[in-house]
Amino acid sequence: MSSDADKIQTFIKLIEENPDNCFADHWQSLTELQNQLSDDDEKNVEAVENWLKAADRAPLQQAYTQKLSSINPLLGATGEKGGFGGKAKPKQSSPSLRELIEQAAKKNTSLGNSTAQKPPSQS
Repeated sequence: MSSDADKIQTFIKLIEENPDNCFADHWQSLTELQNQLSDDDEKNVEAVENWLKAADRAPLQQAYTQKLSSINPLLGATGEKGGFGGKAKPKQSSPSLRELIEQAAKKNTSLGNSTAQKPPSQS
């Protein structure tokens, strides 16, 4: 199974890359998720994976699972290791997921606002 740090990094990359603007309708609920986070990586992963399970977030969950599998090709769709196994990575402290969600939300919402409020150019 992937380490909690791998899962958190995968979710962070997904937020930062925001493929096809897939988080556009989820910034409010992402902020609510942020409020549930602590310094415990295991609990944070559980909160993130539960958040992804909502029916309207199926594309996000699929992208997360695909990205997680690309980090560790021995993982199947369930996140479990295949028959060859491998050495477990030592537990690493992850950057604050809470802070990174906040930054990503600000970045993405400000990007949307800045293009919408851009004054017309005068020629």
